[in-house]
Amino acid sequence: MKRPDWGAKIVCLDIGADAVEAVVGEIATAGGVAMSSVADVRNIDDLRAAVAAAVARFGRIDVLVNNAGTMPLAFLSDHAEALQAWNDCIDINFKGVINGTVAVYDQMISQGSGQIVNISSIYGNHPVVGSSVHGATKAAVNYFSNSVRHEPREDQGQRDQAGRSTRNRPDNPGCRTASRIAVLGGARAEHSTMREAAGPASTSPRPRP
Repeated sequence: MKRPDWGAKIVCLDIGADAVEAVVGEIATAGGVAMSSVADVRNIDDLRAAVAAAVARFGRIDVLVNNAGTMPLAFLSDHAEALQAWNDCIDINFKGVINGTVAVYDQMISQGSGQIVNISSIYGNHPVVGSSVHGATKAAVNYFSNSVRHEPREDQGQRDQAGRSTRNRPDNPGCRTASRIAVLGGARAEHSTMREAAGPASTSPRPRP
């Protein structure tokens, strides 16, 4: 929104139609180009549909930012009230990152490049009282990002008779760098500026006696 002259074409996703349309309107007012998609990151079909719509309009996807998140803070002793918020946190903060990555992966491979940015948190680097589940999801994002970053790159044509890919076998001597996908996340996120909004289902930790 600050630099529409950069020429980026932005696809905004949100679970709420009003919120995402408002952001698209701000981008348009600033002279940028954007489109909206209503999607729940917990639903892979929503994200695949958003990717298809983006490609249909703009032709490719160069960057994905996985930044949806909740931050439910609660002690384990508050589990009765916090359990649903914790489950939502796992589904959004971690499974949402997996779903987003899966949704764009084949498109980025087919176009030959792409950037995936996974927003983590310093809470994923060190234990914090009251943030056991939230911190665990961010640690999972770190691990996922670092693991995917080191996977062998796409080797086009490496398929078995059933059509399954064989490219990601570490002992496969045929793996070569035919396409590039850069995954940013993990420990590097500690040095990033991040904002995470606590959802309405979040439970704040009560003070210790």
